[in-house]
Amino acid sequence: MASSNAVDPVVDAKNDRLVAISQSGGVKSISDDDLCATCSGCDYRPGEMSGCALSWPGLENEDGYVQKCTGFVPLNAGERICQ
Repeated sequence: MASSNAVDPVVDAKNDRLVAISQSGGVKSISDDDLCATCSGCDYRPGEMSGCALSWPGLENEDGYVQKCTGFVPLNAGERICQ
């Protein structure tokens, strides 16, 4: 059963409709193009399901790519969370 956060849809500068992140069981498949891949709160696992320490507070576009996040904290230079 998929769940999502209660964030109202918004439209970004590229006129993409952004909606609450869809995920199931607290994990989501993300790619290196997602904002999450460079966030210190993300347990980014390329090729596997990834987790978010903040319960996915962001917004994704229609293609499922995370574009905005209120909890985004960039990784420190050289830091990697990949396992």
